[in-house]
Amino acid sequence: MSESALLDTIYEDLEKDQLDLPTLPQVALDIRNAIDVKMAGVQEVACVLSRDSSFAMRVMQIANSALYKTTEPCLALTEAVRRLGMEVVKTVVYSLAIQQMFQPSSQLMTSRFIQAREQSLRTAVYSRALTTCYTELDPNVSVLAGLVLEIGALPLMTYAERHPELHQNMDYLNSLIGQRQKELGVKIAREWELPEEITEVIEKQKDPHHLKSIDYNLVVSSGSYLACREATVLSDISEREINEQERVFRLLCGQAPDEMVAGIRPEMEKVKHLFS
Repeated sequence: MSESALLDTIYEDLEKDQLDLPTLPQVALDIRNAIDVKMAGVQEVACVLSRDSSFAMRVMQIANSALYKTTEPCLALTEAVRRLGMEVVKTVVYSLAIQQMFQPSSQLMTSRFIQAREQSLRTAVYSRALTTCYTELDPNVSVLAGLVLEIGALPLMTYAERHPELHQNMDYLNSLIGQRQKELGVKIAREWELPEEITEVIEKQKDPHHLKSIDYNLVVSSGSYLACREATVLSDISEREINEQERVFRLLCGQAPDEMVAGIRPEMEKVKHLFS
């Protein structure tokens, strides 16, 4: 199949909603319902978590990590939920669910899935650290926005696993992801009923016209840039975009990237416990 014919097929599948969009696991949906709808207490949220050992274990690990640890360790799930608070528990559950999604079903796309997962984790770590150090915004929103910033690439990578024409031509696949991931990301965010601030971050990504005030879009955009910079994948970013991002850093904290990274490094080391 030619690239033109394949592109027509993909666009047709997009229009007919025939791409497989990622879905949240049931425990994540139940946690969201318990916290946001039912306004459940600690006991009920802990009970929901206990239905899935991987999520319960993750919450326990985070509660006993350097990010939240006090003199007394948490020995029970209810204690962990109480220590973290409902919003952090929800963020931890979403974070683990999203990380689990970036698992290829075959060996064909393993490296591309790993690259996407690592980029999302780096963006989340930078975004939360920047939020904590330089703003009064909610770091839970920032970390989740960083994780899902490029979630729209996931259905296209999954699609590529079933089409050799795509996974054998990574340049073409990456071009396709660049064209459509924002649109798909917004669609996924709305299906997951994520906060509107997060949907807006996905929708406005890589648009410098929206980087004029300190908000989640500016923070996560900076986090994404720093994550790319760390991974040395800036070759596709124009000099104009680099200069624009330098302006954003000055707006955010009055520092150049190297100074900023040095300043947030201690916070980043603590934040990494959310994903290790």
